[in-house]
Amino acid sequence: MATHQVSVKPNVYIIKTFDGKYVKFKITAYETVQGPGGYYSFNFKYDIPEEVIEDLTVTVNASSYTEWVYYNLSQAKVVDPETEEWDLGFNRYKIRSNSGTSGNGMCGILDLGVVDYASVTEAPVDYYTVDDSISMIMSSVDTYSANKAIESWYDRDEEMPPTLTAKENVYIVRDHNGEYAKLKLLNYYDPVSTVSGYITFTFTHGIPEGSESVYHISEVEIDASNPANWTYFSFKSGEVTAVDDPETSTEWDIAFNRFKIKTNSGVSGQLGFGAYNAGTVDFESLRMVNPEGYEVDVTLTDPMPPNPQYPGSQVMESWYNYNHETHEVTSKNEVYVIQHEMDKYAKIQMLSYQDGHYSIKYEAKVAAEY
Repeated sequence: MATHQVSVKPNVYIIKTFDGKYVKFKITAYETVQGPGGYYSFNFKYDIPEEVIEDLTVTVNASSYTEWVYYNLSQAKVVDPETEEWDLGFNRYKIRSNSGTSGNGMCGILDLGVVDYASVTEAPVDYYTVDDSISMIMSSVDTYSANKAIESWYDRDEEMPPTLTAKENVYIVRDHNGEYAKLKLLNYYDPVSTVSGYITFTFTHGIPEGSESVYHISEVEIDASNPANWTYFSFKSGEVTAVDDPETSTEWDIAFNRFKIKTNSGVSGQLGFGAYNAGTVDFESLRMVNPEGYEVDVTLTDPMPPNPQYPGSQVMESWYNYNHETHEVTSKNEVYVIQHEMDKYAKIQMLSYQDGHYSIKYEAKVAAEY
């Protein structure tokens, strides 16, 4: 005899709510009381973290010259971009994120540089770059929307056709829902056929957001008291560095000689793109900087007799006040932003100066507001 009884399966369901939260849900009983059924009992837990996908290595076929391929990190699969539930887009060597000029998502990318992948256990709180238009000159100007933080993920050799080799950099990707993943690109070629445009990467999705910034404000003392020599400083290493040929060296970002300052740009060097004066703003609160308006170094004239010429930053030339009676040099406390490499910015402030000895405050990486 049929009982028409409904028994509950032991399944557990994950429900995504309208506000992007996740609920663990299990029906525990379904009862009929004096008539048709409809009495549910269930357990649930609200706002559970998404499942952590750890150290998954995937290869995405992005070999088409015309079509982009879109990937969802939390689902670990290629998805339809029309759903807007994508995080990264790939087209050959180009990479975009669901943000800025590319999409309406919450994505952003942060380049941590060359760090140990396993040591990255949480996501920094700031400096994420959203997408913007990028122009590349090939046989013609190619303009497309992509993410500048991950644009230079590869090294290119001088052969024809060129070979692309992935750098050792590790990236933090904020996905379209605001969750975080760490990611490292490994290869640009199909592991079987060696055809180009097959991007292989390793990622872990679901890492927690930390409470720290990726870079911290530092204060250093610099001895630039010898008028015969420049003292060279690297933002990357955070140290004074020896330089043999400053015009071609990539090992320095800013240099000091008594009260004179130069950057690795223009007539002083080939690495950077100059500086601009942000004014007397609060150093700590300057989180996003202008990507335009930088001036490269030019030939300047020393105000001290016999007034020799020297390569220097005209933007930073008047960083100080000079007391003609006491001959004391004091900082104007202005904040300067230096574009020390393509799409890489640092901010610096001179705190004090005493006979060629500087005390400076700097932050090695700030994000540009496109």
